[in-house]
Amino acid sequence: MSSAFKTTLFGIISGLIWSLIAILLLAKFAFNPAEPIFVDLLIGAITGIAVSFTLKVPLMKFGKMGSVILGVLALPLGIFIFTFFTAIFEIITESYEPNGFNLITAVFLTTFLCLVYSYYFLPLSVLTTIILKKIISPKNNLSLKH
Repeated sequence: MSSAFKTTLFGIISGLIWSLIAILLLAKFAFNPAEPIFVDLLIGAITGIAVSFTLKVPLMKFGKMGSVILGVLALPLGIFIFTFFTAIFEIITESYEPNGFNLITAVFLTTFLCLVYSYYFLPLSVLTTIILKKIISPKNNLSLKH
């Protein structure tokens, strides 16, 4: 199994898990119809792929401590990418309400507020990054062939 395939597959799975966490915390299933939840899951998968590929090269170069630092940095990166793609989707579907903010300001503000309230997810972010490092490691030869 190629490294790119493993990274993509891991990104999709981790992005879906992180999206489900956000959906459950915001109780979106109680207040919103299924369409925005599907969109959040789709954007989550795209975000997971983007974060996984962003971390891939640095993870292969750095050791355990580097993985921990990258795991801490992955949380704000993932929040930013998720928020950015959500804002783009809202602009495309004309459901974006600027409230006096331009797109970039709104994305940065939302990312900052999410970080303030999500610091307790840092261990999960580090764990996800360490798992990615193990999966993409050249020593780990995951294969679908028996």
